[in-house]
Amino acid sequence: MVILEQNPKQLKLKLGSHSELTTGSFFLIIGVFSVFFYALIVSNVLSIDSLKYSSKGTTIFLMGGVFIILGLSFLIRNYPESCCFDKSTGKFTLNEKSFLSKIKTTEYLLTDIAFVKVVLAQIEDPHYYISLITESKKEINLTTRYNSAPQGNPEIAQQIAEFLNIALTR
Repeated sequence: MVILEQNPKQLKLKLGSHSELTTGSFFLIIGVFSVFFYALIVSNVLSIDSLKYSSKGTTIFLMGGVFIILGLSFLIRNYPESCCFDKSTGKFTLNEKSFLSKIKTTEYLLTDIAFVKVVLAQIEDPHYYISLITESKKEINLTTRYNSAPQGNPEIAQQIAEFLNIALTR
């Protein structure tokens, strides 16, 4: 999470690190490789009879399928990419993107944001998750477990709270 621009009327943040693309690609590649390896064994291109007629071969195939599904789920999910708090329009704009889709833009009224919430997720190598909580108790995540950056986030959360003149909770 990085502040791109800040002035008295606007606060713009870059949120995502795109590490979900790396994670999703890793699972997808492992899954495709496993299914391909199983197909080579079944079609007798590779003669590994101990795998062909045992449950190990089927397990390789099934695990490959699970990895493909897991990889695709990382790639199709929307992740926070950037946001803008604009006092001149009274709106908060959140841009989300997945690897396989266009940018999805959602707007909220600044007056609907009740407070900024910071949660310490890891103690050894500090990772913080930051969300905005609306008056209706809806949670708008600015970070995810896949793209939260170590350190720096509590300070940025404090800047968001100060900019909006709202409370910060931990």
